[in-house]
Amino acid sequence: MKPKIMLTGATGFVGMKLLKRLVESGYEVTCLVRNKDKVNKLKNLNIKFAFGDIINKNSLKDYMKGIDVVIHLAVMVSVAECVKEPAKAVQTNTLGTLNLLEEIRQETQKSKKEIFMIYLSSDKVYGNSQSALVTEKTNPNPLDPYSISKLHSELLVNCYNVSYGNPSYIILRSANIYGYGQSTSFFIPSI
Repeated sequence: MKPKIMLTGATGFVGMKLLKRLVESGYEVTCLVRNKDKVNKLKNLNIKFAFGDIINKNSLKDYMKGIDVVIHLAVMVSVAECVKEPAKAVQTNTLGTLNLLEEIRQETQKSKKEIFMIYLSSDKVYGNSQSALVTEKTNPNPLDPYSISKLHSELLVNCYNVSYGNPSYIILRSANIYGYGQSTSFFIPSI
């Protein structure tokens, strides 16, 4: 039996692409959706919806029940917006991740069943590296509110694993993601 997946950020660029692949592969997916208006984009897919907002921990109650894997993509994605609104960046990216981790912890305590987490971070946590080659061993050097909020989220994921024994996790530090259907507010689609 395939694991049941909770996907945050399902209405975003990466989330929608991943969601379609998960459904095509036969996974049972529940999408945590903040904006009910964006559900129309996803209606023709065989998925469940959980309405909540990662920055409102009360709206996340009981959504982890029966979930095996959380794929956490929800984020304030624009670096420029994060620079303009650093408090909102930390609230969304870091405290939102903390709220999600806390729900995972509470559900794990109740059910005694481990939940695995996949967290999509960013290569921006490396900042301007002194080396031409950046690897997982390169020291982080975040230079803006976006990259700091992503690094802090990574540290929280690790901290929960060390402190509470859950979730087991993997962190992916993606480089610039682009492709068909991406907003023209980003560089590559704009050209």
